[in-house]
Amino acid sequence: MPVPLIKLRKKKIPMHLNYILGIETATKVLSVAIVAETQTMVEYTLNSGQNHGPHLMPMIERALTESHLEPDRISAIAASTGPGSFTGVRIGLAAAKGLALALKKPLVGIPTLDG
Repeated sequence: MPVPLIKLRKKKIPMHLNYILGIETATKVLSVAIVAETQTMVEYTLNSGQNHGPHLMPMIERALTESHLEPDRISAIAASTGPGSFTGVRIGLAAAKGLALALKKPLVGIPTLDG
């Protein structure tokens, strides 16, 4: 079953840039974005309440597809570290850590209040 998403932005950006995958799961709103340098390529937001688990990886896959990037083109992964929902933070950090390990990319924690 497809995940209903609000697609906010999509821009074509050259492939030679650094790409950051951003994951936000600390609040009731789940967000995934891919940023190239200072431009947002694609950003998805879903108000899933506190049920981020089944939606996160399909959102990441869709963001990569829409931005025409293979996962190994990601330069780094950024994930929210709270404050917020403890379970939401665990879901986001577990996914981010798994991707970072599999892709051998750095993982950066971003406090929710810094956004």
